[in-house]
Amino acid sequence: MYEDYLYLFNCLRQNLDLFDEHGHLRDSQDAYQQIRTALDLMKELGHPPLLGIVQTFKDHLNSFLLYFQKAQQVHQGLSTIIQHPEALKILCLAWQLNHKFYQARTTKQRHYFQQERDFYLEYAREVLGLRFQDLKQQAFALLDTVVRASSLVETVNSLIRPYLNTCKGQITQDTLNLIMFYHNHRRFADGKRKRQAPIEILRGRPLKKHWLDLLMAA
Repeated sequence: MYEDYLYLFNCLRQNLDLFDEHGHLRDSQDAYQQIRTALDLMKELGHPPLLGIVQTFKDHLNSFLLYFQKAQQVHQGLSTIIQHPEALKILCLAWQLNHKFYQARTTKQRHYFQQERDFYLEYAREVLGLRFQDLKQQAFALLDTVVRASSLVETVNSLIRPYLNTCKGQITQDTLNLIMFYHNHRRFADGKRKRQAPIEILRGRPLKKHWLDLLMAA
């Protein structure tokens, strides 16, 4: 049962990736059908703790895949900027591997994704020559605007959940506003956005004070 579940889980996870192993943008409808099939087969395993999770995923699958719409728009825009089809596919794969590198939870995973990403970046450098750095930066910046709806919901839930736990599920609008202010103005401690606050990234200009000083002045 575990081996069957692991196979189906990997099928599901692969179809959540924007790009396949050749760098082609996945068709959202095909990804939807592949994921639905994997979820149906997971239910047929008949493992009780799994049934509710699978059904919840199926019920919200359309909203989870909304990021494909944004990805399609971004990819069309990129194809006009990077008119070399092979280079476009290579940079898309490099971006996806870079994204996985920052999401990896173990050193072994991070090392693997780093090696794969660097391989495709070197390949792109050979193809694009002097234009590589500029086109790579444009491609990564545009692809970074693709926000997965599921990741966004999970992030919001993970941010708010500790506060809900401390107030027994009862939370006021003022408390939510305070949580929002903190998470928008506090700077990330690590990762590719280290020493940047979400509001700084959004506005494109640095904050002049610590978030707590800004709060006290408000």
